[in-house]
Amino acid sequence: MREPGPARPLPSAGRERPSARPARRSLTQSVPQLTPGGKAAQAGVGVGDWVLYIDGESTSAMTHIEAQNRIRACGDRLCLTLSR
Repeated sequence: MREPGPARPLPSAGRERPSARPARRSLTQSVPQLTPGGKAAQAGVGVGDWVLYIDGESTSAMTHIEAQNRIRACGDRLCLTLSR
């Protein structure tokens, strides 16, 4: 009979669940949705636009979550390079 291993805490809301698969990286990040009246919508960003650079850093090696976090961490100014 096998001894049980140490108890692992259950994932809680707001935290990523551990996965056996590595995080999926994309060549570019696309905009899946916008908040109506939000800053991105007001600035002319559209659903389906491709985010190529965030503040001069290429998104080609970022996961979607990394790109989201980088955008959310911006201060008053953010420079996005987009492709339609």
